[in-house]
This record gives sequence, structure tokens and C-alpha cells, in this order.
Amino acid sequence: KTFQAQAAIAVCNTALTGVGLAIFGMPQVTFLLFIVFLLSFIPVAGVFISSVPICLIGLGQGGLQLVLALIAMITIVHMFEAYILNPRIM
Repeated sequence: KTFQAQAAIAVCNTALTGVGLAIFGMPQVTFLLFIVFLLSFIPVAGVFISSVPICLIGLGQGGLQLVLALIAMITIVHMFEAYILNPRIM
């Protein structure tokens, strides 16, 4: 049951991140979402590791301002996950 709950959280996290990436017009969204989904199963470190390619592509796409916006989006998604999704799904 724990794995099912974590899988549900990973799907929600991936979907929310996908919406954010689409809003910012990021390229290679499918690749980035695949990384986000896989690394969602690694507690804490997965968030940081999956943020690296997002930020690197964002840096090349729109500079430091886009990277900061992406970091803010990722932070909001993970706060939503930690404070709303996790308690309800677990």
C-alpha cells in the first residue's frame, strides 16, 4: 500500500510539474516529466536531483530569471505535495 500511495503522489507531482513547465513554455517536457516521475520515488533527494535538468534547460532557454521562476514553481508544487497530497493519500 505504501508503494501505491507513493506512486499516486508521483503521478500527481508529475502532472503538476507538467502544468508548470507548460506555462513557462519549456522544451523537452516529456523527457523532464519522465525524470520527475522516476525520481519522485526517492525521498527528499529526488526533488533536488530532478530539479537540476529542469534548471539547466531553463537557464539555456530563458536565463537566470526563468531558472528562479522554475525553482519557485517546483517549490510550490512540492509544498502542495508535502502539506496537502501526502497527508490525504497516506
